[in-house]
Amino acid sequence: LNSFVHKNILAEKNFKKSLIFNRENEDLVFQLDSLSEILDYALFIRPDLFPISIIEKIKTKSSLTVGYQWDGLKRYPNIYPRINLFDRFFVFDPQDLKNKNTMPITNFFTSGITISEPTYDIYFIGSYIPERMDDIYDFFNLISDQSLRINASIYTNSKKISHTITQKCDTLDVRSLPVSFDENINYVSKSKVIVDFSNYAHHGLSFRVFEALGNNKKLITTQVSIKYYEFYNSKNILILTKNTTKDEIVDFINSAYIPVDEKLKAKYSFENWINYVLNSSYHTPIPLPILD
Repeated sequence: LNSFVHKNILAEKNFKKSLIFNRENEDLVFQLDSLSEILDYALFIRPDLFPISIIEKIKTKSSLTVGYQWDGLKRYPNIYPRINLFDRFFVFDPQDLKNKNTMPITNFFTSGITISEPTYDIYFIGSYIPERMDDIYDFFNLISDQSLRINASIYTNSKKISHTITQKCDTLDVRSLPVSFDENINYVSKSKVIVDFSNYAHHGLSFRVFEALGNNKKLITTQVSIKYYEFYNSKNILILTKNTTKDEIVDFINSAYIPVDEKLKAKYSFENWINYVLNSSYHTPIPLPILD
């Protein structure tokens, strides 16, 4: 009941996650107090979930304290009073660079695996987010009669939502268990085209984009801002809109992939990402575009 009130009435989306972090704080403080030397780096991902006191304490134990908010700042406003606590603070939404003391970065890909003969034409995996479900239903219903090899699934624990999904689109599978990292990369490697649906809460690029880039896969996405990125190529990336036709989608799937320059790809690898974040001597800055 407490969780329901905080999430649905007080609009605290991360209430349950905060409870988990609060439970672990005592142990974390104990570990920090036991450190006898200053560490080189401290990296926070989603630092809005950490109490300010914990961030301040970790700062005293680290030579460089870095934060990365891999979601739009407006979605989780608890992050604003924490930004100035960090030596380097990164955002992936170009519009969030309007906030002081923020630095640009994207998500990244890990080492890619390329399968010469894909098992699937299209691969999509995603959690149930109401705001984007109509786009997902429309897309898969549009191409359902094209004899395409489709691996598409939505993750949800709700039996009611699961029933609704199968009623609206029989192409979609429903998963009650999340896909592991290794399983996801395996599906990516076996697919010709990766599909990505934005939740419209931000203008940043999801991990799906970089999984496609790193694994030499084509991408279909609803994220319009992708056209401003340096690796954008309409031969490899199809921006899905309400006006996109079935023929355009099929032609895109069947057309050849255009290889991306390896130096450009390397900029978006995890190796460069972590060196850039930690301000290593050997890194290439990762820019964000200026949006219209």
